[in-house]
Amino acid sequence: MCFTTTVAIAALRIAGKAELDSPRTTLTMRGDQVAVESLQLPRYEEDVGALNVARVLYSLLSIPLFMRLIQFLRYFKSVGVLSIVLAEMVKDVILFAIILAVTVSSFAVAFGTLLNDVDSQDEWYKKPLGLDPVWAPVWAVFGGLSKVGIAQYAKDMPQIIQRVAPFLLWTFAFVILILIRLLVAMLATTYGRIIKESEGFWLFERAQLISEYKDTKPPLPPPFNILWYLFYSLPRLIKSRARTDKSSLQRGFKRVPDTKMLKVYLKREQHAHQKCILMQQTRRAGTMVARSERHENSIKSLEEKNRARFEALNRRIDLIMAASDS
Repeated sequence: MCFTTTVAIAALRIAGKAELDSPRTTLTMRGDQVAVESLQLPRYEEDVGALNVARVLYSLLSIPLFMRLIQFLRYFKSVGVLSIVLAEMVKDVILFAIILAVTVSSFAVAFGTLLNDVDSQDEWYKKPLGLDPVWAPVWAVFGGLSKVGIAQYAKDMPQIIQRVAPFLLWTFAFVILILIRLLVAMLATTYGRIIKESEGFWLFERAQLISEYKDTKPPLPPPFNILWYLFYSLPRLIKSRARTDKSSLQRGFKRVPDTKMLKVYLKREQHAHQKCILMQQTRRAGTMVARSERHENSIKSLEEKNRARFEALNRRIDLIMAASDS
């Protein structure tokens, strides 16, 4: 602020304004300085607000920044397999979160309606970390629900509310217990199902990680990668512009597909595997049918032969009986 006024005075002196040293001019400049400071005071408050927003963004971005290290730890089999299992578990958690959100919201509205403090000056959304009936079911999911706190909150309420509130609290605790057990069962089932097939997925992801940092990414992280581009990419660009022959050797691992294509190939492999199993079953069933038909034909032929032999034997017996009678 004072720097702006000083620069303005220096500029006017350079322009040949000799009246700057007069008391009137000095008084005018002091008034302008006060006006500038008064005008920039709200801007200072806005800067403080922007600083707080920047702090919040920095705190939130620091989480995925460190979680990025998991990508490099996937090179090891134990961490890679576990990361694949966790990624599959996220799908179950999302489905469970829908049911949990509906359940918690219903009980939050119920507690807020039953234990509403009409004399409170703060709105319920202004105190999410405090003891409020609306936020109590949310923190109860993580074990933060206190029956003593709810009882103290409802001690000045009518008698019927004091009787209904413990029953509602017990019902909510029982429902949350059932939902948590359901989530544990879902995650255990997913873990047992994915852990058998995760090794193949890990091999694909490891190959993709190696090819990614071998062919597509520079060895130096930002912002130092600009040095790599200047040292490596710029001479290559100049050589490619100057060279007319395009036939040259390329770096390896260029045919390793990305994650999306790997999933497509996996689905195709599963479809082909199922189709092969169906063809084998059909072929086996056809073989069994042919065998059964051959057995039936052989049985019919044996029956006809036995019937013919039996008829021939009967004729002989009849001839013998006729000869003996005569």
